[in-house]
Amino acid sequence: MSRFYKKPGSVAVISANIQQSNVFLLQGLIIWCCYKFLKGNFLMEVLKVSSRSVPNSVAGAIASVIRENGSVEVQAVGAGAANQAIKAIAIARGYLAPVGTDLICIPAFANVVIDGEDRTAIKLICETR
Repeated sequence: MSRFYKKPGSVAVISANIQQSNVFLLQGLIIWCCYKFLKGNFLMEVLKVSSRSVPNSVAGAIASVIRENGSVEVQAVGAGAANQAIKAIAIARGYLAPVGTDLICIPAFANVVIDGEDRTAIKLICETR
């Protein structure tokens, strides 16, 4: 704001009010982005499942992360690991259903490096509906 008097309704006062409201909008956007980032919606937690993973334990981890962040990525390399991951997600749905949380799963592929070797993993993005 400037130091000299401005008549209410003048272009300068309206311009200053618009600039001030833009600052508030920008501050609100920054706060919203920080909130989303801290809640995990920008960076998703990754759970890696092997063929020796216990589905009930993985399901508990999935349910915990979903309750905390709202989404989780489950990665599995190989048929056995994919089988355990799918079982764990089905069990996690059962854990979350009584509290009214509907868990959905979006399958995709991911390239991962294991022991210096490129492998293709199944990526199961789990989130609430």
